[in-house]
Amino acid sequence: MALDYLTEAEQRLLLKTIRSRAGLLARRDAAWVELLIETGLRIGEFAQLTIADARAALKTGWLFVPAEYRKGVQVVARGGKATRRFDHKVGVYQRERAALTELLAVHEAMLDGQQELFDTAPLIYSRNAGPLSVRSYQARLQAWCCAADLPVHASPHTLRHTAAMNILRASTADNPLSLVTLKLGHVSARTASIYTEMRDRERVQAELDKVGEARSQAGRKARMRTTDLRRQRDARH
Repeated sequence: MALDYLTEAEQRLLLKTIRSRAGLLARRDAAWVELLIETGLRIGEFAQLTIADARAALKTGWLFVPAEYRKGVQVVARGGKATRRFDHKVGVYQRERAALTELLAVHEAMLDGQQELFDTAPLIYSRNAGPLSVRSYQARLQAWCCAADLPVHASPHTLRHTAAMNILRASTADNPLSLVTLKLGHVSARTASIYTEMRDRERVQAELDKVGEARSQAGRKARMRTTDLRRQRDARH
């Protein structure tokens, strides 16, 4: 099963494109895009974060996502299957901290001193001073991807896949899938196994690219013989 995700180069290009634009909305979008890439949260979870959640994360070093924000999962229980939700937490490191701090600053600037920054207010504000809808997140991200001329048809869930792939690329752990499972809050490691296929496909494509480049270079050199180079030099003189 092929899933869309952003390569490291595409991530850099996307964020560079957003940050190249002036204004509060661009600052806001750059911060939430980076935060989704770093945390791997589902957009439905992320959209419910409040000012209090962000402040607590900066204080404790953990972004806590309560079960009521989260998607239910099927588990085996007495009497059959049941849908349950579980609390989740994500570590706050340098990039997460910077993004959260920026979102708080942007939120306050968008209020323009007209009202207090209440703990219960949504972390991400729209231009209409209300919470940003999931559909708006999708539209904003797709617009930025088009502006960056990225070929991928990205959605906020693409950033979740991107977070998983970043872990697999960077990890030296014996079982990196366990890290993906913990980071994304999967109940079972089997759910995260799809990313192994994605990583392997990426590695195979990288090797094919190397072979293609090597063959192209070898081909050019083979066709340009010494006598050809001599003939070209003599023609220039």
